[in-house]
Amino acid sequence: PLTENARTVLRKRYLRRGEDGQPVETEQEMFWRVAYHVAKAEAYFEKVIELTEVADFTDVDERRENAFYNLGRIKLDQKEYQEAAGLFKEALRIRKDSSDTYVSLARALRGMGELDAALDNLDQVIAWLKRRGKLL
Repeated sequence: PLTENARTVLRKRYLRRGEDGQPVETEQEMFWRVAYHVAKAEAYFEKVIELTEVADFTDVDERRENAFYNLGRIKLDQKEYQEAAGLFKEALRIRKDSSDTYVSLARALRGMGELDAALDNLDQVIAWLKRRGKLL
């Protein structure tokens, strides 16, 4: 259930509006719209992973890494922490220097209750940023 404050924010910011500025969808329709687009994105990233599994073109690793990462973010938002963690680990096998992926993996591990592993990932991010002069 949404609080009245959440409903106010939802109505003002997220409901589709007509030319007159008035909402043209209900809250429930908005939730269905968002769910539909999340499902489409999920299917897209799964297809990218499938198609690039045996592909032979120059940017396959970047495409796979992005697909694993973005699918992991979707799973993280859905609180499917174990699946998200697996996807982030796959992305890190391809690109080991992605601080965003380490942070997202830490969030998934925290959601799974693996606090020490989550902290280890955050330590890796800090060390990586220090080596590159991006952290004092």
